[in-house]
Amino acid sequence: MKKITIEDIAKRAGVSKGTVSAVMNVRNTVRTETRDHVLEVMKELHFRHQGIARNLRNGNQDKSIGIIIKDANYPFP
Repeated sequence: MKKITIEDIAKRAGVSKGTVSAVMNVRNTVRTETRDHVLEVMKELHFRHQGIARNLRNGNQDKSIGIIIKDANYPFP
């Protein structure tokens, strides 16, 4: 299944990529009717915003720690 991009949403909604970006970033520069239309198109295309991708692009790091436990009943390796 192809990932849905901002460009796909913009084409389907008949707006610019900048307008889609403004809607996604909740900027007040977009008319209410346009915002509602773009959000409806996003819903139709089953678009899910990926916050992790934005953080990577902006240089922000996710503050997560991963732990792998081989056997939860044995406390020492």
